[in-house]
Amino acid sequence: MSIAGRHGKLHAIVGDDEGWHQRVEDLLTADVFGAYRYLPPGLGVLALLGAAENADGVTLAAWQGEQWESLQHVDITFWPRLNGREPDLLVSLGAEDARPELFVLVEAKLHSDQHWIEGRSQLGYYGELVFDEEALADVLDDVELPERRPVVFVTKDAEAPTAALARAREELRARMEVGSTDVFWTSWHRAREQAEAALALATANGEPAHLQALLADLLEDLAERGFTPPRPRVFFPLPVLHELETRGVETWLRRSVVPPRPGPTFRFENAQLDPIDDFLRDWRLR
Repeated sequence: MSIAGRHGKLHAIVGDDEGWHQRVEDLLTADVFGAYRYLPPGLGVLALLGAAENADGVTLAAWQGEQWESLQHVDITFWPRLNGREPDLLVSLGAEDARPELFVLVEAKLHSDQHWIEGRSQLGYYGELVFDEEALADVLDDVELPERRPVVFVTKDAEAPTAALARAREELRARMEVGSTDVFWTSWHRAREQAEAALALATANGEPAHLQALLADLLEDLAERGFTPPRPRVFFPLPVLHELETRGVETWLRRSVVPPRPGPTFRFENAQLDPIDDFLRDWRLR
C-alpha cells in the first residue's frame, strides 16, 4: 500500500531535484506510521509518542498523566490539509468508544531542517494551527475536539534539538500556560529501538505471525535509512607477556653501569706551530 503515493509524495528523483530530501522523509513517515496503523497501539505509535520528551525531560505520557494508559483508540491522519498547509501527521488518541482525549501533531524530518512560515518556526506555526477548529473541521468529520493538542518533532538526531524546541515553546507560550500544549521530541533511532523491543516481545508472547512480520518489515525499512543497532566493540587480544626475572636493584646497577673508558690523549711537548700572523697578512676578500 502506497500511502505516500496517494498523497502525491512520490516523484522521480533527478540530479537537480532540490526537493528529494523532503520526499525521502515523507516515505519514511509513511513506512513507519503506516505500519503503526496495523499494529496494536502499545507495540507501535503509543510506544514512540509516549516516550517523546519536552525540553524539561518530561515525556508525553507523563505530561498526559494517568489518562495515557487508557488511550487505546488511535486514528492517524497523514498530511492533513489545514489552511493550505500540510503538517505530516495528526494522531487522535482516545479510549475505546469515547471522544478523543488528545490530538498529537507530528512533524517529521530526516535530512532537512524545519523552515519558517509567516515569521514562525514550523513547529510553532503548526502548533498554533492545530487549534484552528474551522481548519480541523475540513479534515475531521463530526469529531469532538480535545482540549490538549501537543506537538511532537521527530528527527534523526541522537540528542534533542534544544534550540528548536525552545523557540517553538516560546511561540506557543500562551497555549502552554493553560496546559493545552507543549513541544516534544523523539528520534527515528528510538523508533528502531522500540520496534526491536516490540518484535522480541511479540515473539516471546506468541503474537500472530502477521504482527511479527509487520515489525520485521518496519525494522528493515528503518535499517534501509541507516537506523541500525550500534556495532559492538571488538577487543583484540593482547599478546601473552612473559614474566620478567626478578632482580635486585643493586644487581641490575652492577650489570648495567659500565665505567667509562679513558679517551685518547694528545701530547704537545716540543711541538712547533707556525705563526698565525703570516696567514692573516695574506688573507683578503675575493
